[in-house]
Amino acid sequence: MRVYLRNGEEESQRQTRRSCVWGSRLCFLKHVASNGFCFTSCLCRFHQFLSRARSYTDRSPQIGIQTDETTVQDPHGCLAWIEKRSPASVAYISFGSVMTPPLGELVAIAQGLESSKVPFVWSLKEKSMVHLPKGFLDRTREQGIVVPWAPQVELLKHEATGVFVTHGGWNSVLESVSGGVPMICRPFFGDQRLNGRAVEVVWEIGMTITDGVFTKDGFEKCLDRVLVQDDGKKMKGNAEKLKEQAHEAVSLKGSSFQNFKGLLEAVVNVKV
Repeated sequence: MRVYLRNGEEESQRQTRRSCVWGSRLCFLKHVASNGFCFTSCLCRFHQFLSRARSYTDRSPQIGIQTDETTVQDPHGCLAWIEKRSPASVAYISFGSVMTPPLGELVAIAQGLESSKVPFVWSLKEKSMVHLPKGFLDRTREQGIVVPWAPQVELLKHEATGVFVTHGGWNSVLESVSGGVPMICRPFFGDQRLNGRAVEVVWEIGMTITDGVFTKDGFEKCLDRVLVQDDGKKMKGNAEKLKEQAHEAVSLKGSSFQNFKGLLEAVVNVKV
């Protein structure tokens, strides 16, 4: 028996811009030699897509978001720092383990943060820190921290985090939804553009940056929109609703928990 585990990244190169959000993924399902499909998503947010997926196989369980981990690593003191901040005031910035914005955009992010005075935690590779504007770290020492690694899940669950500036990778989107945090997306490749469109247009829990690249003024306006304006409050409300639905799905009586039980039963009972 083959079970295809969909984690949002593996088939990213097969995505095409001709489809709306999930359509190209359904095209992919037609050609995979599997007995079923397992999605790290929950029915509450993807009912239309997952219903269509069942037209290809009746074994397409949704196992939902990752639940809490017992051990938290925080070598750079991010959680102690954010504990002192006001609710929904901090911008958490991370573009995953693969991508780093071009030099000009790194400078624009730094300038936008400094000008906006928004508190921030910025997870940035050490080799990229040398490209930050001269004196930026000293001038913003009281405003924020720049670290080579941050406990993302815990930061996104913290009440002080008001916005997640992200590349829009699937795992990052799910973790932000799990924390009820609105997003500012800067997609780079693969399914990130589709995920960003879902965040902005379908679920209305965030936005993509203007014209696809960071500028100082553009980024500052994005931060103001999400953290201050009424539009941002609506995003926050929608994100909180999705958070509740996602956590309900992984409860003992939730759809994701029951679907995972069904997956295990299918694996155990398969005839070899």
